[in-house]
Amino acid sequence: MVKRIMGAIAALMLIGILTACGGPKALLPNQRTVRQAIALQVTQTQQALAQQIQTYGRAKDVSPALPKIKIRHVEIRDQEPLQIEGQPAAHVQGTYEVTLKFPHQVVTQTESVLDLYLQADSDGKVWRLAVPQPSADGQPTWQTYGLSS
Repeated sequence: MVKRIMGAIAALMLIGILTACGGPKALLPNQRTVRQAIALQVTQTQQALAQQIQTYGRAKDVSPALPKIKIRHVEIRDQEPLQIEGQPAAHVQGTYEVTLKFPHQVVTQTESVLDLYLQADSDGKVWRLAVPQPSADGQPTWQTYGLSS
């Protein structure tokens, strides 16, 4: 009886050791990192739109103001660990709410689609927004943008 108990304990310890040594864990971004990436993505979109409006508006003496951006209610529904150019990364999907505060108007969009890629350094401490770029050979190349810490 004692041998059976000792055998069971040894087996459980072996399983625990093998599980702990199962290899590196996938690096996944935290909520704060995802919010920063969303804010950066929204800011880049707003800047591109403002530039287009300004190009058109020069003839009419119009200069668009960039809104203040607030990201709330981020719901991550799926995080898939992967690698981008040999570095740990994650494909993050879900929803969020964004509020854009313009000088004379506030616009809130709920249930915005969250679908972005984040690339980490080897420690998972520094994350970058990774945006796939089309290429001639069909393999995506990646443009990355640093997130504020």
